[in-house]
Amino acid sequence: LKRQKLEVRADVAPASRALRIVNPAEEAAAAALRSAAPTPEEEPADDFYEVTADDLRALALGGGGGGDGGGGGQLKTRAMRELEALQSMPTYGHALVRVRLPGGLVLQAAFHPQEAVGAVLAEVRGCLSPTLQSAQPYLFVTPPRRVLDVSLSLAAAGLVPAATLLLGFDPPVSAGAAGSTPSEVLSARALALLAAPPDAVAAPQPSFPSALNLPSRSAAGGGGALAPPLGSTSGEAAAAGKGKERKVPKWLQR
Repeated sequence: LKRQKLEVRADVAPASRALRIVNPAEEAAAAALRSAAPTPEEEPADDFYEVTADDLRALALGGGGGGDGGGGGQLKTRAMRELEALQSMPTYGHALVRVRLPGGLVLQAAFHPQEAVGAVLAEVRGCLSPTLQSAQPYLFVTPPRRVLDVSLSLAAAGLVPAATLLLGFDPPVSAGAAGSTPSEVLSARALALLAAPPDAVAAPQPSFPSALNLPSRSAAGGGGALAPPLGSTSGEAAAAGKGKERKVPKWLQR
């Protein structure tokens, strides 16, 4: 499971990076015109917070305090916690990564969650001017400041489904040496992307990543049956389906 979700794979690079170079200062005014003011969310009614019979039944089946006491307080090892974290980790088709460049520019591109962080750095390096390419760039996030390991996958580095990274240089480059104009910061290829309007870019801009709805094991097997409730065995689920209809207690009928 760890290999399926976290380890670096060399065969997952997307056909198109949907690479863009943008100037946030110039796009701020256009974005403000396109986006409408968000409407305030409605406050839920008081009965939304009331505990229903279905809620109590779900808590009992999940071992949330009822039952025979045979697992509600079970201690979990580190391996068990890591396995649960991997099982609950959503699966995404791509990750949207933005990198802040010198001069207030931003690089945006799509990567597979199991591509290496080094692939992001290579894409950034290819968009920099020859002077900055030779200045040993690296990627980091903040806060807190953490230099990214280029050998990790994006998923293992915590950059999925989307992340904004910062570009640094080792040794540090002064503001004057880094340049303040696009022609001083970007390569010729990146300058062409910056000058092109968004609708003229060959690759469409990717949407914000959303978790994929992968079929469950029971659905994949073709049976089409629903999985048994959490905390119950398959035998208990079958017996519940064949048993008699439950009668409502007298105290509940009043």
